[in-house]
Amino acid sequence: MKPGDNGQPAPGDRARQLEREVARLRRDIGDLMSEINRRPQQPAIEEAEARRPPVGFIVVAAAAAIGVVGAAAWLAVARRRRARTVRSRLQHLGHSARREIAHPARAFANPASLSRKLAVAGGSALASVAVRELAKKVFD
Repeated sequence: MKPGDNGQPAPGDRARQLEREVARLRRDIGDLMSEINRRPQQPAIEEAEARRPPVGFIVVAAAAAIGVVGAAAWLAVARRRRARTVRSRLQHLGHSARREIAHPARAFANPASLSRKLAVAGGSALASVAVRELAKKVFD
């Protein structure tokens, strides 16, 4: 009778099977240990990434702001150049003349009198003083 005919594995086969089982268990233990070693570091890495400023967003926002300011400046210069041309000045004069012809009362209305301007300025000054005094009483 051969060793293994009675349903039991041969001693050499049993040893190899045990070696494979031990090697598998060691791999599993190694994987678990590496997982345990990695876990405490992962929240620290995520926290460091959260504290890091969003450099990409800042760069894009700054570039957009510079682009908007540059475009506004370019448009202002282009409009000013266009407004200085003789054709533009003549068009503006024609528009003004049509407006004066359409509404002559508005075109030649008397400007505000000096007494009215002085009254408005005085009222504004009095209101300013009143608000200042009220603020002193409330906040002191």
